[in-house]
Parts: sequence; structure tokens; C-alpha cells
Amino acid sequence: MGYKRQKKTYLLVFDDADMAGLEVRATSPSTGELIDLDALRTDMSGSSVTRLVGQFAAHLVSWNLEDAADQPVPPTAESLLGLDVDFLLPVIKAWFEAVAGADPTSRGGSPRGVSPVEASLPMETPSPGS
Repeated sequence: MGYKRQKKTYLLVFDDADMAGLEVRATSPSTGELIDLDALRTDMSGSSVTRLVGQFAAHLVSWNLEDAADQPVPPTAESLLGLDVDFLLPVIKAWFEAVAGADPTSRGGSPRGVSPVEASLPMETPSPGS
């Protein structure tokens, strides 16, 4: 019997006062996607932002974000594209830094508002015998 690697899920918890209470769960991208994400996050043209948001949405498992009417905001690309850029880009940046293994101590703190311990917590339980 071969080894089956379980996909890692990251829990991002934001300490920033503007985002306090926000919890985001997202899975890790493939190595190829990570390389693409790195290129996309430096190019803020419309098509690049759309691709960046789409890739994040594909890995977004859940979050506790609600709209002004206290309704849950679905973790979909369509919903993400309707959010303010000054909210969404820091969330995507925090996810990228968590999955890329950015060393928070090398820049004098955690990625913008994210606790490094919580950002790296695996959310799945190991299968018996692992």
C-alpha cells in the first residue's frame, strides 16, 4: 500500500484591528500554482488579479466572513471579486506567505495580521497508523 499525502489546510487568524475575528481556512496550492501566484501578485493588471482571486478561491475552504446584512459570504470566486480590494488582498497575501513558508521572524513579525503559529496549523487529523 502506498503513501497518500493529506492536503494541508491552513487556519489564518487576523490580529489586525480592522480584521479582528476573521478566520480563514485554505488549502495549500501545488508548487506550480505557488510559482504562478508569486508572479501574479506582482502584476496588478485586471487579468492577473482575476487569476489570483480565482486561484485563492479554488483553495478557500471556509471563512467566517459576513456581509452587511449578517449573511455569510460564500467562499467563491464570484463573491471574492465583489469584495473591497483593501480587504481581500491582505487576506490573499497572508495565505501566500503562510503556504510559502515565509519566516515571520525574518521581517520583524508575522505576515500582516496573521499569527504564524495558527497560520501553519494542519487542520486534518492524521489517519490511524500514521
